[in-house]
Amino acid sequence: MMSRAVCLLGCLVLCGHVCLAQAVTVDSVEAAAAAGKVEKAFALAAKLIEQEPDNRDALTLHGRLAMRCGAYQEAVGSFEAAQFFADTAEAATDLGDALLELGRLNLALSSYRHALSLDDTIVEAHVGTGRALVQLGSDKSEARLCLESALAIDKDSTDALLALA
Repeated sequence: MMSRAVCLLGCLVLCGHVCLAQAVTVDSVEAAAAAGKVEKAFALAAKLIEQEPDNRDALTLHGRLAMRCGAYQEAVGSFEAAQFFADTAEAATDLGDALLELGRLNLALSSYRHALSLDDTIVEAHVGTGRALVQLGSDKSEARLCLESALAIDKDSTDALLALA
């Protein structure tokens, strides 16, 4: 007959293996996304955030996957949290992109401008600023300058070229 201690140890080992099998990493989320399993990657990213709610990379990854799945409001939450942990131009640009998709144009514009105040070499922030200005019905010359600034940084920026067309 098995002693209680051996049984308990066996249960702990078994539980440990089960818990380890359920652990999610940024790499596993990225692998699922790279394999074209975007919705699975999105679900895994949500589990990763449950495991590590202060992981800025996980929050950013979750937000970007939310965008790809059309879950823009959820993306806003993830990007706001990521920006809380590290106020970077990339985080502000991602937030601007999600807000723009939701039609929250003034907030998107503010987020893009904040991104550019942190790093004026972010092509996506220039493009986003230009797109937001156009959608707001602002002076088109300012929007054009933003898009031309994006092209000055990256002459092959498809997004800037399309927005100028």
